[in-house]
Amino acid sequence: MNKCYKASLLLFSGALSLAGCDEQPEPAAKVEVSNVATPSAAPAVVAAPVAAPVVVAPPKPYEATLAEGIDFTKPLYPTFIADVTGMSGYEQIFRWSEGPLVKFRFKQALPKIFTLEIVAFTFGPNNGLPIKVRVGSVEKTFVITNPKAPAKDPVVYSLSFKTDGKSDTLEITPPKPTSPQELNPANGDNRKLGIAFVSLKIKG
Repeated sequence: MNKCYKASLLLFSGALSLAGCDEQPEPAAKVEVSNVATPSAAPAVVAAPVAAPVVVAPPKPYEATLAEGIDFTKPLYPTFIADVTGMSGYEQIFRWSEGPLVKFRFKQALPKIFTLEIVAFTFGPNNGLPIKVRVGSVEKTFVITNPKAPAKDPVVYSLSFKTDGKSDTLEITPPKPTSPQELNPANGDNRKLGIAFVSLKIKG
């Protein structure tokens, strides 16, 4: 190798060395490491709408005239009734007499002359026996003979009354109140049933 060429190589190498000394290495990107897990964002909880409470109004006595009468398929009695004794609870298609005597007391005295119309049938041993009906000092009787399908083919029983116009009470005496349990010991119903009333009207 000639001296000129060798000198050139030394000069080039030196230049490279000087250039390398001037350059600084770029710092590595800082990476933070944590051993605590970062909780993910909790899903938003949407509260279900609260339904407003359903308010069921209790049944009320209904408006009716004496001629429209008592509809025993309704849960309560009409407004012209002051008090009732001897009747069992509401059963949708009728209401049973319970015990030896039924009394309907009206808010006003009954008319002097009127016709009592009753749609009813009887329980067991009461069928075909005389039923007493009294207003004041006047007493009448009638007999119910149950049809084969009383709910579908009701019979209207009519009784004419002529009174002093002072009595506000109608009394009905079932002939032989009997409990279902008496007829069938396996039946737990011990009510003394007599007449199943469907309707009762007072027509002047």
